[in-house]
Amino acid sequence: MLLILVSCAAAQDAPKTQERDFSYPSAVIETALRQLGAYTGSRLPSLDGFIKTERAQLPHYQRPYYEYKIELAPAPSDHTLVKLKANVSAWYEDPDGHQSGYQTLESNGRLENDLLDRLADYLANNGSKIITDSQELARRLEGVRRQRAEGERHVAELEKQMQGLAAKTQSDPGEYVSAPKASIAILSGPQERASVLLRTQAEDEFEVLEHRGPWLRVRLQDSQSGWVKSALMKSNRAAAQASGSTNLRGFTIIREVPSTFSGDWPRLKGKQADRRVQP
Repeated sequence: MLLILVSCAAAQDAPKTQERDFSYPSAVIETALRQLGAYTGSRLPSLDGFIKTERAQLPHYQRPYYEYKIELAPAPSDHTLVKLKANVSAWYEDPDGHQSGYQTLESNGRLENDLLDRLADYLANNGSKIITDSQELARRLEGVRRQRAEGERHVAELEKQMQGLAAKTQSDPGEYVSAPKASIAILSGPQERASVLLRTQAEDEFEVLEHRGPWLRVRLQDSQSGWVKSALMKSNRAAAQASGSTNLRGFTIIREVPSTFSGDWPRLKGKQADRRVQP
């Protein structure tokens, strides 16, 4: 009878293992526990609140450390029973100096419950995303690589288009039209009944800002713009490009002086013109 009582008392004093059932296969559970760092021990900030011991003894313990003993037991329907026990140890500094050394201490269950709670939260948020089959993982990895290659190819195409547009902008001197006769109406909008902003003089030149069907939007003074039918105007782009490519060949412009043209040439009379000083 005495032996039976002693055996029962020892079983009651043994550290208890915390258990919890999860509706995931053991491979998923193990992967999640590794993500949570459960298989790596760590230090505790203190022993207070983590072990079963007299509070008066706590000041004599230093450098507390813990690690988990984990057992995964497969259960029916792809469930897994997780069994945890935290092994806590610390350096005991004997006031008398006779029994100093590392001691194993009994966990009060807080560490185990904390890990089980964190495991439940992790599985709730990420359980369906965990891949344990190597072939499935390889297939998804290959899909991600293809998507990345396609994205890089698309980015390269867009960069090429941007470079082409930049080169075109730098080389294109712009489009200009001129009035072949006087009294052509420049309107406030692209319609016949729009109000007249001004009427042209013969050979007046305008920069084209926009094409809209048979209409042209042209630049006016003070950052304004107006509309005129393209059929009424004469394009000056070819002439401007030809003169720009031949008249200045072999010359170096060292200064440009904008001023009102003082000559009698009808095309420039009374307009702003650049006087270019060159050797």
